[in-house]
Formats: sequence, structure tokens, C-alpha cells
Amino acid sequence: FTVSAGVQVSGGTGGAPLTVTGVGFAPSEKGIVVQINGKPVASGINADSNGSWTANVVAPALAAGQYTIDASGPTTTSGSAHNTTLAIAAGIVASPAKGSPGTPVKITGSGFQAGEGNISVSFDSTPVLPGLTADGNGGFTASFQVPVTPGGAHTLTAVDPTTSASSTITFQVTPSI
Repeated sequence: FTVSAGVQVSGGTGGAPLTVTGVGFAPSEKGIVVQINGKPVASGINADSNGSWTANVVAPALAAGQYTIDASGPTTTSGSAHNTTLAIAAGIVASPAKGSPGTPVKITGSGFQAGEGNISVSFDSTPVLPGLTADGNGGFTASFQVPVTPGGAHTLTAVDPTTSASSTITFQVTPSI
């Protein structure tokens, strides 16, 4: 039987870590490059003696959609390796991830529809950042202050009503004196 070269990926939010795995490359091949839609995102990857490798890469900020992940090296060319598809979904990150009422929180969103102008971020279903606009890569950054609320776990949700894309994370409110 024949082993064909190919790549697999796990992960799927723009700006988040991805694990890309390759098999069937030339044994001990050096200088492998991983590309997303033809743009290099990792290089200098070396296959083991079986032609396998793993690379942790950060996906660039990308709008929601399907993207081709390809890998090639000096011996294993792009055309000879089976590529795979990366599906980018909406995601948000809060910085900091916890705080007391009044704490400023920066929300960074990615994987939304490029240029969408009606994204809303809610804290426990109460809008705190309505009418946000995603940039050309489907990302946004905005800040709000933690509302007066009891300590404990609360939800932050970003929703794009046009495409129904959404992301929910947990935010810990710490008691204040």
C-alpha cells in the first residue's frame, strides 16, 4: 500500500492556536511550510524519520468561512500533499477573564462576517456593547466596565444577528468591598 502525504488540523477560531499534523512527507524532511489560503503561517518544520510532523500555529485573524490549509517542503511539494479545510467560527476573548464591578474589560472578537456592523456583546443577556462593526478580517475590539452584579460565574455573549454567528464565554465576577 501507499501512504499519501497530507495534513490535518484541530482548532478553528481566527487568532487562536491550531495544531497542524502532517503525514507521508519524506523521511526527515526539513523546511516544511504550512499555508492558509496560500499565505505562510509556519515554516522551518522538520518531519521525523517516518515523514510525520506536528506544528502549533496561530491562525491569522480571519472572517468566518472555509480556508484551505496546505503544507509542502523541498521534497514533498504542495501538489503532492492532500490539503485540508479549516472552518473558522466566531470566538471572543475577555481580558481580564475576571474582575470586580467597575473593572474595565477588553473584548476581542474574531471569526465574524467581515464588515458586519450590528454585532452585540451582552453580559448575562444585558447588552453592554451594541452595534459593533467587524473589520475586514471579521474581528473587533471593544471595552466595557463590569456592571454591578453578584460575584460568581456570568456569561459574555457576542452575536451577529445577520449571520447568527455567536460566541459565549464565562466571566468571573469577584466580590468587591
